[in-house]
Amino acid sequence: ALPGWLIKALDSGPGSVLDFLRELGPQELAAHKAALEFPDESGVQREALPRPYPYCLWDSPASNGATNTSLGAEGALPEAWRDLRRRLTAAERLISQGELDSSKLYACEMRRLREREANPAAAAYGKAGERTKSLSLRYVRDWLGKLSRWTLYWNCYDDGIFVGGRGSGKGLHVDQVLWSNVGKQWRGHKIMVTWPAGAESSRLVATMGDAHFRPPLGPEQLQALNCASKIALLRPGDMFLCSGGVAHATISISKELTVTGYESLVTLHPRHVAHLLETGATCGPCALSCGVMESDELREHRCAVLHQLQILLREA
Repeated sequence: ALPGWLIKALDSGPGSVLDFLRELGPQELAAHKAALEFPDESGVQREALPRPYPYCLWDSPASNGATNTSLGAEGALPEAWRDLRRRLTAAERLISQGELDSSKLYACEMRRLREREANPAAAAYGKAGERTKSLSLRYVRDWLGKLSRWTLYWNCYDDGIFVGGRGSGKGLHVDQVLWSNVGKQWRGHKIMVTWPAGAESSRLVATMGDAHFRPPLGPEQLQALNCASKIALLRPGDMFLCSGGVAHATISISKELTVTGYESLVTLHPRHVAHLLETGATCGPCALSCGVMESDELREHRCAVLHQLQILLREA
């Protein structure tokens, strides 16, 4: 389930991420964030970034007539320099300079800047007063109810929404933590490619990190696809399981916008636990050259997993 304002903007944007973003109102742009990504001329993923803080605060607003949400303006959030309005302004600047083809724009990890109260009517499992930055109103976790407690980790706090037009997608990468994902394909058709865990994924990240698979494909991309462990077609209404801890990439293929969401989780399966513990490895088959969670955040994540394990041991 998605909020009404998001559905309205999706319905109004005729197959273009840029049009979708321009349909968002000033309040939505100021209250949310997302990475706006696109492949450059060499086929490598780039991000439309605002100018460094605080210079971005004086940039012209996006063309949708958004009101002033600069730092210091009435009602502005202290983190306004990271909001979606700034990202849209940066993307439009690149478009005007001829550095960005708007058809290649992909909105990644769209979520709230600040927490909101979770939907208590939807959750059969959850903590009283639970807070979230997610746009989802209901999670796969909720459908499983109390059974979902029997996992080491299940993220419904800052899971993001991905929106893409035909030919846009996420370049080859491994998630910052070697976890699993349960995905929801709300709209459009998308292809997801995954590669074997361990040495093969590490090799691809080192040699083809952030490479896009937008046609026409080159020899290196075709060779990589021949080594893939799975190539899956995601259809509207599909729910799917995959590993974010392996090399993977996506490409939207439908004329209408694709809308996808993921919830990260770690099951109690020994294989999944062992893979999680390889996160941050500096040597061995799972060692990655880039893209690993910062050490302080990783320490916090491991403490949360340990806390959940202690809870499960007391209930067992």
